[in-house]
Amino acid sequence: MHRGTFVTNDVETALDPARCRFQQRYSPIEVYQSRFVVDGYAVKLATLRAANRDVASLRRNLERFKQAVRDEDLAASSRLDFEFHRQIMHLSGNRMFTAVHETYGAVMLESQRLPLYRREQLWEPVIEHQNVLRAIEKRDPDGALYFMHMHIVRAAGRAGVKLTDQVG
Repeated sequence: MHRGTFVTNDVETALDPARCRFQQRYSPIEVYQSRFVVDGYAVKLATLRAANRDVASLRRNLERFKQAVRDEDLAASSRLDFEFHRQIMHLSGNRMFTAVHETYGAVMLESQRLPLYRREQLWEPVIEHQNVLRAIEKRDPDGALYFMHMHIVRAAGRAGVKLTDQVG
């Protein structure tokens, strides 16, 4: 009776948003709404606080992220995506944001893996991270907030979650 580990070649079924592990506790809309609020405010704070070495670290992450996507290494790309957001939480200087991100890290990582089954869209998060990073480099907190919000809304959309009706 369906016990044990199963492997499937059907990537769409394996990563179907309706089959997410975190859904026993949180709906996908709840996860993306939380990310919209927390990641948005965190990036605004991070933009105001980030030193040049912090921006350089984010840039290195982005370059590794690009390479992982070019290589279609989905595991590495989702880890690097997660790491980008983790760094922003840390740079925000808000220990609560960092703790929330760490506490719910498995949920966050799962939400970042959801859109990966649509290979034609793999490059989109790279461009979105690049836009966020450019705003941070320009020390533009409002721009960083805007691009982070767009990133989360688009990530939700790639995962089949319509967030635009839920946020302004």
